[in-house]
Amino acid sequence: MAAHTELGTQALERLLGEYGFVEILSVEPAKHGIENSNYLVEAVSPEGTEALVVTLLESDVLGDRFAFSLVEHLAESGLSVPVPLTTSSGARTASVSGRDACVVKRFSGKHPRVPSESQCRAIGAFLGHMHEAAEPLGHAAEPHPRDANWLRTKADEVRTLLDSETSHGLDKAVSMVGALLERADVQALPKGIVHGDLFRDNALFEGDALVAVIDFHHASKALLAFDIAVALNDWAVDAQGMIRPVARNALVAGYEETRSLKLAEVVYLDAIRLYAALCFWISRLLQVKQLAKWGDAYFPEWRLDRVLATGRAKDPRWFQRLVKSLYGNEGL
Repeated sequence: MAAHTELGTQALERLLGEYGFVEILSVEPAKHGIENSNYLVEAVSPEGTEALVVTLLESDVLGDRFAFSLVEHLAESGLSVPVPLTTSSGARTASVSGRDACVVKRFSGKHPRVPSESQCRAIGAFLGHMHEAAEPLGHAAEPHPRDANWLRTKADEVRTLLDSETSHGLDKAVSMVGALLERADVQALPKGIVHGDLFRDNALFEGDALVAVIDFHHASKALLAFDIAVALNDWAVDAQGMIRPVARNALVAGYEETRSLKLAEVVYLDAIRLYAALCFWISRLLQVKQLAKWGDAYFPEWRLDRVLATGRAKDPRWFQRLVKSLYGNEGL
């Protein structure tokens, strides 16, 4: 979460008034995130004081609208997720500063720094429960946009930011993943509703107990194994991007408490990890290019560091290294 649009106390008071809150006690812009603006607010309603997260939807991110229905359904299924509050007129969103905004109650807990085996198992269990619970909503979700065509098109947009060696590595990964996604047996893998972005900063824990999973703005219909791959790439790797077998096994075991993986999903899981890592490498390069206004020239590291220092983009070099590690694996 982060705050990119400045929102004064008066604007927040008008917004929260639509939700029945009568006074704001404190406001703190969130420090993390790159897409929407988020504020941590303590406000008073006739029922008492509430800790809230106010989110301004900065762009029409895939899943923003579907996410509201999804989290309501998941909460009804017993999963701990942030359900948007409704205004006095029953709407899920209200307008402020020319943008739609939603308000949710804030969960306690912290984002794990180095996930424990128990935390990895809990995240796997959450994904397994979510995939099963969300199955009835499959007809309502848009397909995941980052398909083979997206990879090729967006790689063309960011290639000029890279030196020749890195650009060659990008092309190699795009070719490998494109071939993977065109395989009939991969296309036949189970599909359903995925979170699509379950990194450590989208989960809250108290000790080893999962408090909540947040940020469903990228929810869509995709390979179920894609969700597992995204999680493994963040929860079950070390600082060098190498898989931690104990963490990987715990996450998968937690998942299979609810849904058993098909043999083909197990066989292709590392290849799908490459697909997931490539998606995030390219998307982070796109964010850097948009913010840098550097045109179509090679982007040196000193310039990249300046952009990253703004807090508006995440470092693409992490996924660059992960992609290189994965496509260098002879097993793929």
